[in-house]
Amino acid sequence: MMFVIYTLADVRCLREARAAPAALLDTVESELRDRHRNLGNGESVDEFSLTESGALVILQAGDGPGVYDALGLSEMLPEPGPMWIGHRDDGHPVTYRVIELQDTGKTVRLYLPANTPEDTPWAP
Repeated sequence: MMFVIYTLADVRCLREARAAPAALLDTVESELRDRHRNLGNGESVDEFSLTESGALVILQAGDGPGVYDALGLSEMLPEPGPMWIGHRDDGHPVTYRVIELQDTGKTVRLYLPANTPEDTPWAP
């Protein structure tokens, strides 16, 4: 099940549900705050939403390639980024591929588990 993040409230909900590693959510929250600094129109960071400018998406190992079409991402141009390496809340290491997709005025950053099968449209 993928997690699409537009606001800090989304990050808080994922934290409370322990749905993703806390360290990864720290990274996602930092990215959201950076986008607020660059794109915010005077609203507070709590009011800020990425709805018009993109999203941050955490994919799970079971998410198939159909999620890209469901998100409307299939036409966006991928730019593979660095690997995100951290630890799950239980201390075990976890690695995500970071893939940025850009289209006119929109940027979607995907965090894709590194052990995901290679049948995804943007697998390296």
